[in-house]
Amino acid sequence: VIRSHQPKLAGGAEEQVDSFLAMMRGRRTHLPGGHALTLRDGEPISACLCFDSPGGIGMLVLPALGSSAGDEAALSDALRCVVQAGRARGLALLQAILEADDAQTGRLLSQLGFRHLAKLLYMERPCSGAMMRTASDGRTRWYVYTERHHQEFIRTIAATYQGSLDCPGLTGLREMEEIIESHKATGEHDPALWFLAVKQGQPVGVLLLASVSWQSAVEIVYMGVVADQRGKGLGTVLLSKAVEVAGGAGAKCLILAVDAENAPALRIYQRAGFNVVAERHAWMHPLREPAGERRGFST
Repeated sequence: VIRSHQPKLAGGAEEQVDSFLAMMRGRRTHLPGGHALTLRDGEPISACLCFDSPGGIGMLVLPALGSSAGDEAALSDALRCVVQAGRARGLALLQAILEADDAQTGRLLSQLGFRHLAKLLYMERPCSGAMMRTASDGRTRWYVYTERHHQEFIRTIAATYQGSLDCPGLTGLREMEEIIESHKATGEHDPALWFLAVKQGQPVGVLLLASVSWQSAVEIVYMGVVADQRGKGLGTVLLSKAVEVAGGAGAKCLILAVDAENAPALRIYQRAGFNVVAERHAWMHPLREPAGERRGFST
């Protein structure tokens, strides 16, 4: 039986849930987009929550699986219900982020039509400390995001996807406007923290930042360089700008998530002083047919 259920939480769990919900509201996430509870003899035995995030993404929250086959069967029932409901609500895709050692849930997701998107490396760097190159080297001009520059940002972001190694499995799943909305929903959006990098009058890259006040951090939501400008040191310039802005905002550290297979980006981050602090696996379930070069990932 799959139905909505809101049991009383014990042992201080309500405070933890309240904190989690506050974080999700900060992402302008709808609470909840959909949820399913599997019951046996009237008692809950498994559950799955889906939080609808701007940009057509449903973010799944899953329970830890036990050792019995019944646990997997119960979660499978709940997931099938959530997938069906997400498609009915017009979502583009569902995402689940699993701990690095959670192979059991990964196998279950695979059986239900989910795809392994990427091994994600979560990295951070203190805002103190100099970079190899300053952001104000005089060769790059910076334009902040405004409605006037909206289309230029979209065109440049789309151009950075050409040949990108960052979560290529997302290609074609969403419209560019949806991707922009998804980026805006990450952290505490401030258009003054979105930058278009221009050289000789031509856009060459983008740097999208967001404050994460509960971590005293600034997050690199997205950073990309257009294809014909790669290998020229622009990635370091973008990172230097990020460190400069984050430090000016009073943040203690700069944080990001990167696809572990994106070796060029990983090398740049490591040279810039970023260290890996966590590893997780991203899974997704597309709910639409791919159409064109559309992509984007929410962390």
